[in-house]
Formats: sequence, C-alpha cells, structure tokens
Amino acid sequence: MIKNNDKKRNDLFLGAVLFLAAAVLFLGQHVFREKGAAIQVLVKDEEFGTYPLSEDQEIPIGEGNILAISGGEAFAVCDRIFRGRRPLAEADGYTVHYGTIAEGDRVIDDVLAAVFRAPHSYTGENSVEISCHGSSYIVSEILRLLTAAGGRMAQPGEFTIRAYLAGKLDLSQAEAVADIIASSSRAAHALAANQMRGGYSDALEGLCEKLLELTALLELELDFSEEEVEFADRAQLREARQR
Repeated sequence: MIKNNDKKRNDLFLGAVLFLAAAVLFLGQHVFREKGAAIQVLVKDEEFGTYPLSEDQEIPIGEGNILAISGGEAFAVCDRIFRGRRPLAEADGYTVHYGTIAEGDRVIDDVLAAVFRAPHSYTGENSVEISCHGSSYIVSEILRLLTAAGGRMAQPGEFTIRAYLAGKLDLSQAEAVADIIASSSRAAHALAANQMRGGYSDALEGLCEKLLELTALLELELDFSEEEVEFADRAQLREARQR
C-alpha cells in the first residue's frame, strides 16, 4: 500500500513537471511568434567559421557578412527591401537568390539571399540569410532598412532559444553555442563545436538508457523480493551499479 502511494505521488510529480515544461514551451513559442522577424548579424572568420555578433562587438570589415532574419514575418520583411527575379516569399526552401538591397532608387549592395522554410532551418522557423559585402557601412544600412521594414534586432541568444523551443537543439547543444561564441582558441572552439553537434548529448543519452535499465531491474527486484522469482541477475545489477 505504501509503495502504491509513493508511486502515485511520483506519477503526479512527473505529470506536473511535464505540464509546466509544456506550458513554458507553448508560451515561449507564442511570445516569439508575436515578435515577428528577428535580425542577427553573422560574421565570417577564417579560423572560427561563422559566428553571431554580440551587442558589444563592432561590425568588422572583412570578406563578407551575413544577416539572418527569422520568424513568421521574415519573408515579408526581406521582400520590402530585396529586389530579385521574384519575391523570396515565393521561393522554395534551400535556394539562393541573387538580387540587390535597395531604398527606393538607391542600391545599397548586391547580395545573395538564402531561403529556409520552416521547419528546416536553424531556428525551425521561416528564415532568410542575406550575404553582403564586408563593409560596416553596408551592414549598418541593411540593418536600418530591415528594422524600418518591420524587423527588430534579436536579443542575445534569441536565435538559440528559438532553436531550442522548436526542438532543433537540446540544452547541452544550446549551451555549446555560447561556448563557441566565447571561444578564443582552436582547442576551445573544437570542444564547443563537438558539443554543439551532439557529442555530449549522445554520451548522456547512453548513460540515461543504462540508468533506466538499472532502475527498472531494481524496481522489479524490490516489488517481488519476497517471491521466488528472479527478474535480474544480481551480478548484472552490481556491474551496472559500478558503471
């Protein structure tokens, strides 16, 4: 009887945790949908690859930069300033389109716009990545036009939060994104990149499976300890516990 009551309490607690987690995910997705299109500047680096620019960093001068726009209004916002053969809203996912960014008759830059349709993007949302020349003035002008067209600058870590809420990243991978941005050496970058690609997640998943197996065997042994039925080899239990 006591065991049944403990099991009911555990089930109720687990149910409450799952309900709260589902509520947080729902509210987070709802909040970001209401905020329309978020903009993030991605910087190309020969050593560390492409990484998001933080608020306290200046836009560097280099070979080129990428402006990522994500959210339900991403295509509409970009089409207000992008001039190509056809609107990006009509383009297929995983396609790249040549065009110009213009303000009226004034051309700001020749760009390439990559289109990603939900859920097949980093954030799991409709997204556009605009590749432009590596001029801080050009990037600033495109940012100004995007915000005037209805977009807004993303909050720190917002794209990663969007990806997590969409199920594109787990917590370990989301943490690794911050480590990649903060990495200052090749070793630190390699470690964070491995974690972001799921290296730690795969190892943790294996450990969780072993723990679940051990828990199941222990519960069977406890429930039927007074009966002459052996569900698990005691040597197997000791070995699993030592691991």
